Amino acid sequence: LRRERAEIRRRSALVDIAIRSNDLREVCAEMYRYFYRYFGVYKGDITILADYDEREIYDRVGFTPREKRSKPSDFHELARTHCEALRGLVEEQIFIGYLPDERKEIQRSHMIEQSMLECMVEKRSRIVNNVVAELSPKEVEEARRQRTLSWVNWVVLHPENSKLLAKLHMSFQTPKRLTQEGLSRRLKPFEDLLRYRILHTRDFKRVKFLSERDALTGLYLRSVIAKRWEALMPGSRGGRKASTVSGAMLDLDFFKRFNDLYGHDVGDKVLKH
Repeated sequence: LRRERAEIRRRSALVDIAIRSNDLREVCAEMYRYFYRYFGVYKGDITILADYDEREIYDRVGFTPREKRSKPSDFHELARTHCEALRGLVEEQIFIGYLPDERKEIQRSHMIEQSMLECMVEKRSRIVNNVVAELSPKEVEEARRQRTLSWVNWVVLHPENSKLLAKLHMSFQTPKRLTQEGLSRRLKPFEDLLRYRILHTRDFKRVKFLSERDALTGLYLRSVIAKRWEALMPGSRGGRKASTVSGAMLDLDFFKRFNDLYGHDVGDKVLKH
């Protein structure tokens, strides 16, 4: 009972941190500290994906949702073939507990891309309770190199379109007897927490971007430029004593005539360019 109450208090503290902080890495690190203490997680990583075109991914890897379930070896080959495209979908990747050399080795082996692609296609978590009994000799060798005897890839789906929003990887140093139902019960609060934090962080970045920049061109608004200009001026508070400041202005003559001739949509494209 004492342990259970301590676990509940720690979980409440984690929720408070997630609500207060806009630092996603801090929230993820705290989450894995909790996993380490109460779940026995050895190390792990969180892969957060940007919004992607699901149909484009299916076409690229040659997969249709009606097909039978693919084997892990198929995903490994597809991940190796489409490595650059898959890495381009990653918005953020947070490693916890890995040494720099271990991180490089994982990135070279395409293990992250393989598990990411498998989660994108299957939209279900994968649990390996005993790597020796359940994986191929090559995968067992890789797991032993990472000192991992069991692991979980847990999916976090977007609430509106069911695309993969994030993937949690958790490694254990001992064989386990984990089940989908049991893990769902224990991880549901953290899945909801991570989903909330990711979407909230994106909204925060979007609002900050729109409050500082012109919606059409993406250039800073006058108020932001004025504030930065003032900070750069020699002698101003925070400005450098000896510095050279340059300014440039651009004027487009007869642009109205261009808009009248080609239309405002084309004019907007020209301004963006």
